[in-house]
Amino acid sequence: MSKSEVNKILIVQLGKLGDLILTTPLFSELKKKYKADISLLVHKRTEQLLEVIPYISNTFIYDKKLLSIPLLLHSIRKHHFDLLIDVKDHYSSESYYIAKFSKAKIKIGFNQNKTVFNYSIPADYEQEKTHAVFRNLNPLEYFNSELPINPPRPKLIIPESSINNFKKFLGYYSITEFAFINYSASSKTRYWAIDKWKKLINEKIGSSVSIVISGLLSDKDEINQIVSGTKNTYLYISEDIKNILPAIESAKFVISPDTSVTHIASAFNKPQLAIFSNYERNTNKFLPLSDKYVIVLPTEKSAALSSLGYEEVATAFDELCNKLDAE
Repeated sequence: MSKSEVNKILIVQLGKLGDLILTTPLFSELKKKYKADISLLVHKRTEQLLEVIPYISNTFIYDKKLLSIPLLLHSIRKHHFDLLIDVKDHYSSESYYIAKFSKAKIKIGFNQNKTVFNYSIPADYEQEKTHAVFRNLNPLEYFNSELPINPPRPKLIIPESSINNFKKFLGYYSITEFAFINYSASSKTRYWAIDKWKKLINEKIGSSVSIVISGLLSDKDEINQIVSGTKNTYLYISEDIKNILPAIESAKFVISPDTSVTHIASAFNKPQLAIFSNYERNTNKFLPLSDKYVIVLPTEKSAALSSLGYEEVATAFDELCNKLDAE
């Protein structure tokens, strides 16, 4: 398919927040190659991020409600897409039926037993040591495009309203230089103990900078325990993750479990300490993309973060500080 024949592109990304963030380099690479309108189909759970995603002309929301699916498929068909790209690297009935009924001229995605895509991307198990950004760039091989040597960082736009709200927060507490800590994660196996967070802040981080700490609203009580048990620690929390972007972008450094916050910090090239569970495939896939980072994980494979001791994280924090001091 020549460049002149590609006027409308649909990207399907039905993963979580972090998956969507790590797909943004694909949008920028497609924009370099084509002057096409790029539409994006996402799961309802990531709808809140759409405002901060660049390069997108139109959006579709996937909701599993029975009556909404036929309406969605009908709406997609009406757009007469020239190219559909689904970045999911394993079989999914959702991917299959969306591609099948889209009527796009060319469809790129993962084929298993049912062949619906014109070009099949590699399977997850074939890419165990490949970063998610490169996995998401796989469809470019269909166009014989040369892939970058290093994985490009994600790209995000911070809304002006979010910037202004965070500036008011900083001014209210007279905060200048600060570190950003994210407490929450998508799985309880990725939570580090409250008492260890307190110790790390009191004995290490809080001696040099203020702390802005955030997380899920459902974890607010636990986060407040950290705030009340430490000095110069301030809670900044929101239902909408885009309101947290300016806090991450303007922090001196970021500390977080392996979550979407890690990828947001990478988008802004913020130094970070990333706390991972010991799953090698996840570590390879979601490694931070900042110039300066340190990862720490439990010694035992497949272990939850609850098994990670204070000393290991404190040592990793010192290593990050050494990298910052080397500037």
